[in-house]
Amino acid sequence: MSGKGRILAKSQREGAAHPGARLRIALVVFVLALMVRSVYLVELSGSDFFCYRGLDAQNYHARALGFVEGTWPRKQAFFWPPLYSLFLGILYKTAGQGIALVKGIQAVLGSLSCVLVYMIALRTFQRRPTAIWASAPGVQHGDKLLPG
Repeated sequence: MSGKGRILAKSQREGAAHPGARLRIALVVFVLALMVRSVYLVELSGSDFFCYRGLDAQNYHARALGFVEGTWPRKQAFFWPPLYSLFLGILYKTAGQGIALVKGIQAVLGSLSCVLVYMIALRTFQRRPTAIWASAPGVQHGDKLLPG
């Protein structure tokens, strides 16, 4: 067996020998990412900017309210992607329009995206250290990934 084949076989054996290790590391990535986002949200909640919606967030909010009121979607073509507005509208209908809830759910979804990056990198490169490093920017810069 060639050197390259042995390395690939070894990495496949390591993954097969520890099937729970992937899930444990994915859970650690999720918890760390959620902790960063939670600290950011707690710090931001004391600011006047916590309830501020930027341009995109205000447009999605307006369309979600239109969905709740039954006036959205209109007959013209979509200028903004419709699924996030629909998601917000369903959230508003079921749990209310609190911005803290929306930002909390965005924090959870952002944390799950870090896990997705980890899993994709693990499957692509078949090396845990590479996958962990691939997910690290999303974990530690969660405040940059939360939409306004």
